[in-house]
Order: sequence, then C-alpha cells, then structure tokens
Amino acid sequence: MKKVYWIVSMSLLFLFVGGFIGIATERACASSVAEVIVGGDWIEWEPKVANDGLVLTVSGPGTAYFRETFPPGSIPAFEMVDNYGNMFPDGPCKYELTVIQVVAPDVREDLIEARESGDLDALEELSSTLNLSYQPSVQSGSFVIQDGTIIFNETTLSISGDRDWQEGVFAVMDIGHADDVYINGSLCVGFDCVDNESFGFDTIRLKENNLRILFDDTSSSASFPNNDWRIVINDTTDGGGNYFGIEDATAGRSVFRMEAGAPASSLYIDDYGRVGLGTSTPAVELHVKDGDTPTVRLEQDGTYGWTPQTWDLAGNESNFFIRDVTNGSRLPLRIQPGTPSSTLSLRSDGKVGIGTWSPEATLEVERSDNTAQIKVEDTGNQSFPQTLFLLKNNGSVRFDLEDTAQAVTWVFQNHLGKFAVTKAGTGVREMELDQDGNLVLQGTLTVRAGEGDEATYPDYVFEKDYPLMPLSELESFIKEKKHLPKVSSAKELASKGLNMTEMQLTLLEKVEELTLYILAQQRTINNLEARLEAIQPKEEVEKKP
Repeated sequence: MKKVYWIVSMSLLFLFVGGFIGIATERACASSVAEVIVGGDWIEWEPKVANDGLVLTVSGPGTAYFRETFPPGSIPAFEMVDNYGNMFPDGPCKYELTVIQVVAPDVREDLIEARESGDLDALEELSSTLNLSYQPSVQSGSFVIQDGTIIFNETTLSISGDRDWQEGVFAVMDIGHADDVYINGSLCVGFDCVDNESFGFDTIRLKENNLRILFDDTSSSASFPNNDWRIVINDTTDGGGNYFGIEDATAGRSVFRMEAGAPASSLYIDDYGRVGLGTSTPAVELHVKDGDTPTVRLEQDGTYGWTPQTWDLAGNESNFFIRDVTNGSRLPLRIQPGTPSSTLSLRSDGKVGIGTWSPEATLEVERSDNTAQIKVEDTGNQSFPQTLFLLKNNGSVRFDLEDTAQAVTWVFQNHLGKFAVTKAGTGVREMELDQDGNLVLQGTLTVRAGEGDEATYPDYVFEKDYPLMPLSELESFIKEKKHLPKVSSAKELASKGLNMTEMQLTLLEKVEELTLYILAQQRTINNLEARLEAIQPKEEVEKKP
C-alpha cells in the first residue's frame, strides 16, 4: 500500500512541477555552448564558450550524415549537404556540437609525446595539471527538413493542458495522504486522462503531451548519494525528436536515448547476459548483426586536445578489415574469409608466427606444402640505392640457411668485422671478406660465363673463319694503345673495376690467339728448315756452328 501511495503522489508532483523544471533545464543546457541562427537552408552556431575548435555532427534520415571539425574562431555551419556531397532529404535530423577544450600548444606537444612513447605517468600528470574534463561541453538538439527548408524551433516550449502557471511555478491543488494508499485497478496520470479510461492491460498510464518522471533524491548528508534522474519521453519542441530517454537531471545531460522507429532488437540482452545489436538471439557476449557490412566505429573527436581520428572495424563476405576513416578510408588490415588458422600468431613472449602457433624464433614462417617464401619488393621508381633487408644486432650478426633434407646448415655472419660463411658444426670459415675488400677462400674458386651458353667461351678462336689480327697490325695496336685488343686499359679498369669472369674469358681468348700465332710461326720455321735442307747437304748443316 505504501508503494502505491508513493507512486500516486510522487507521479503527480513530478509530472506537474518536475516536468516544467525539466523543460527549462533542457532549454538552458541546449543553449549553453552556442547560439543557434537559422537561415532557411542553413544553420549556424555562434560559440558562447572558450574553445580550441568545435566538432559539429548532424545525422538525418537514412544514411545522411555530416561531420566537420571547425577551427578556433570559426562559426560551425550546416548547409544540408552531407560528407559525400549529397543533399539531406526531408525528415527529422539531430545535431551535436562538441567543444574541444583549450590546451596550450607546448602542453599539447608534451601530451602527444607522452602518448607516443607510452609514458603513462607523464600522461596522468599532464592530464591532472590541465584538469581535463571527462565530460566535455556538448550541445545537442533536433530539427526537421521539410520541402528543403529547415524548421528549427528550439526556443518554443510546447505546453498543453489546463494549467495555471507563473514564472515557472505551477499552481496545483495539493492532495495529501497520511497513510498508505492502494488502488485496486489501473491508474492514469496526466491532463489527458478521461472518465472511463480504457486501460487494456496497462496498470499505470501517463497521458499528456509532455511526459517526464523525475527521481529527486533529497539526501542532504555529504556521505549519501543524492543525484537526480529523469525519464524523458519525446522532445517538447516543435519539430523535436520522438524517443525514450534517461537524463542525469543533476548535470542536465541525456545519457540514454532510444529513438522511435528503431528496428526490432536494436538492443537485446538475453538471460545469459549476452548483448545483441540488431538480433534477439546473440550467440556471444556482444553480437552485432546487419544485412550489409556490420561495423563498429572508434572515434576520437578531439575534445580532449588529441588529434581527431576515426577507425572502423567491419566485415562482410569479401573480408574483415580495419578502415582508417580519417585518412581517406584506407584499409591497412584485411583478412579474407577462409584464411587458414594461425596465419599470423602473436605470442606472449614477443615471438611472431606465420603459419604456426608455436614459433621457435622471433619470427618464424612455416608451411607444409613447399611454398614457404619471404619476398621483399619495392615497386616504386627509385633512382638511388636503398635497404630492403636488414639484420641488426648489438654484436655478431648472423642468419642460417638450413636444408633439413641434406642435413646441412650454412651460417652467414659478421665475424670480428668480417663477412664470413661457415658450415655449421665445423667451425671452419669457408669464406671471409674483410672491410678492405680482401677475399679469402678455403677451397677453389670456379667462374662460369654462362651455364649452357657455349658461344660465350673463346673456342671460336679455332674456327677457320676467325679473323686473327696479323702480327704487324697487332704490333701497331700495342704501340698506339699500350694494351692488347679487347683488353681494358688501366684507366678503364680504374674507373669501372675488374670483371673477373669477363677478364678470364678475354685472357683465355688471348692465350688461344697466341697459340695460333705460335703455330703459324712454327709452320714458317718448318718451311724455312725444309728449304735450307734442300739447298745444302744435311751434313754441312749439322757441322755448322
């Protein structure tokens, strides 16, 4: 009985007096940040508070959406054009104007540096020094676009019913009950209740054009909570919004709102505590369901002094992706449906696995189908050398090439300032290259001009049609050029370096040419000896000293 009496008496008081106070509070809060100026097809908000910029957001029917950050000193404006260049359609719209708090440039730099370096202590100290508000100043409201014209009447209070009031105080006949009250039936409260009200299954009905319920906590001791709350049904202004809301009446802030016309199961909490957004059958703790690319948006709006930045997490039949909305809606991370398990694994010890959940190195790439590869490619038009692969360590740097089929591992390392190649397990450095360019090999150096291309080898010198230079021409060339034909001069070698393969083949060509010269000379000697033997007896020739 006591509970019913409290409902009756407090409902009347809240609806009559609290309702009017609620209207006045809403109006005051709505005009606390900026003064609204409407020009038919545009709206401007003239700031009334100090700011480091303002963020204006307007949402309209369907997907109509406008958002812009206005710098300090400017006047936020909306001209019925969304962020994609399309005109807003007719229908109800909502706006939100958020103040970016004033932060000195040097302090802002310190904040950014502390965040980028991960210095949480510095961040906390700077934030406490600045006394950054965790409830930024926000002005919100609604308007209607009708036939391409903005209808905005935020200052008009719509109050109906037979009420006598003066200076914001209603003259209401008080009814007091000194005992518990119970009603064996339904209860209707409001100026539009009628005799023989048809309640249907309603136990309590609130009926009039301005519906508010205020929870006024009158605790006066500092140790007791005393914040006031209000349930708000619809705006009281012409062209206002239709919604169910909960307001922090003490702070004058709307903290929860459900708009009329919201789809079924827009917010659903099942008996296991699972939350569904767009579904009444959530399968996990938070289940987001939509017919086209369900998306979660993370938006830093700049109100605390940080640079505005917006990210989207979304997924569809093509991919799951992270979208950098602020920077041209780029997609820095994408995952295609059907991607194998452990394609990318990040372990608690800092190891990264590609194709494995159990990486044994800082980075391990594992495949079981002979496709394990790493490719580093720069497709830009670069006219200067650049590092595409870097191994860096404080001391000896090495990487191993292990052939598990042949049970052989080659170690490439920086050994005492020298580049060395070692066969693992032997300790023998098969090759060393020092910083002066000196190369030491443990075995034999073999040079191939071009495997399978016999034309590159100088056997062509022994072909019948080879143009062997006459010795007289060769002598003249040497006297003039001071080097052999096809052999680079000392000046050329100093400028372009020595190509060992090319030089070896050229020298082989010269050896073969020299062989032809020697053979030709031997034939000449043989001919001269034959002619000499024909002229005089062999015995005299042999006796000749």
